Amino acid sequence: MATVKQLELDLREVLQEANATPEVAEFQPIWDALDAVLPSLKLVEQLQTAAKTIGQVTDIFAYFPQVA
Repeated sequence: MATVKQLELDLREVLQEANATPEVAEFQPIWDALDAVLPSLKLVEQLQTAAKTIGQVTDIFAYFPQVA
C-alpha cells in the first residue's frame, strides 16, 4: 500500500510542476507517472485517476494558446 501512495504522490508532484510552469511543461513525465500508478489501483480508481489526470493535462494544455 505504501508503494501505491508513493506512486500517487509522484503523479501529483509531476502534475503540480506542470501546472506551476505550463509554458515549459513536458507531458511524457505525466503519462509515465500515470502509467506507473494505474496498475496498482482497482478499475474504478483507475478510471477516476485517469479522468482527473486528463482534465488537469487539458488545463495545462489550454495555457498554450495564451502564450502564442
